[in-house]
Amino acid sequence: MRDFNSRIQTSDSMIYWFLNGNQMDFTYEEYREIVVQIRRIGLYKYLTFERPVLYERLQKILDEYNDSSSEPIDDHEREYILEQMIFDIESRI
Repeated sequence: MRDFNSRIQTSDSMIYWFLNGNQMDFTYEEYREIVVQIRRIGLYKYLTFERPVLYERLQKILDEYNDSSSEPIDDHEREYILEQMIFDIESRI
């Protein structure tokens, strides 16, 4: 996988995901819903209709990565990479 700085912190009720210096906060319930919906209908379809702010934020992070990387992520890879990073959160909480 690409070289992203992704780390997780948790509290009793929250997941704090830091992706390349950008913090995103989810309750455990929100995170579970995101994972279920990704598996059900796909990341972009879910985020576009149900979580447009999160979609825009993740796209901005990938754009910033592309601007500073010698190996930019093409459009076909974006959804897969984001899905894998979101699924990886589960193994760290």
